[in-house]
Amino acid sequence: MKNLIRQKQIEGSIFAVPFDGVSFVYGLVCKGGDVCFFKYLTQEALFPNELQEAEALFRVCVNDTAPKEGKWIYVGSTNLVGDYAKYSFYVNKPVGSDSVYVYDVETDSLSPSNQGETEGLEVFGSWFAKNINDRIAKLLITQNIR
Repeated sequence: MKNLIRQKQIEGSIFAVPFDGVSFVYGLVCKGGDVCFFKYLTQEALFPNELQEAEALFRVCVNDTAPKEGKWIYVGSTNLVGDYAKYSFYVNKPVGSDSVYVYDVETDSLSPSNQGETEGLEVFGSWFAKNINDRIAKLLITQNIR
């Protein structure tokens, strides 16, 4: 499972992610290598000083090819604070199984769980740039942010 989490992105790296052809949203590489995307839009790819104070849209494991395929622009790095400096947990539900697990990134381990205990956790998987952009668009349109 580590291959999906332990990527080439360096913790604390900030990427401007081209969005809708005219603006950028931002992704922060968190502890463990997953990426948090924020409700923080700009017209230019800038270093966002207060990014970790912005509202998080979602935090997911990102495919190694996503930064290149999505034409993400590296804008700098920062020290991680709060939840971004902590490893994340994900839901793991094997296809065809009734079992549900929590995947702990820090220990690279699965723990049996139930649906109630996994509420609010992201499903463990590897996201591609297109999937990330689609989800950002859906969230921002739903929240009337454009």
